[in-house]
Amino acid sequence: MTTNQTIDGVPREPVAWAVEISGCLKFFEQKKSAENARRRYEKVMDAERLEPFPLFAEQPAPVAVVPDRDTLRDIIAQAVGGDAYDCLRVWSAWGVGTMSDDDFIPIVDQEERLFEIADACLDELKRLNPSL
Repeated sequence: MTTNQTIDGVPREPVAWAVEISGCLKFFEQKKSAENARRRYEKVMDAERLEPFPLFAEQPAPVAVVPDRDTLRDIIAQAVGGDAYDCLRVWSAWGVGTMSDDDFIPIVDQEERLFEIADACLDELKRLNPSL
């Protein structure tokens, strides 16, 4: 890699610096730290001068691709399929013994519930990625 790499014409900054010391690469977050380590080694070992070199990320940071609300609802419906059910009653009804099959309906049959799940996912994505 070269020091003049760009992403869409914008110069890339090194993500770290490396210097070879005693045949091993040592890595540093800042160029100054790499230079200091090299100088210490040169004084102790009377070694040749080795310049620190920059390290660049192999690829630019990933870009989040977020589906729209309707598409996300469809993805969720496909993922849960017909085997995920919603209980329409309070859980305390289990203890009374009055629950029946009629108290459960497939989540995929409830568009409002699918949108509720999709919205929760989108809200969390926005929280984790404020730039979205």
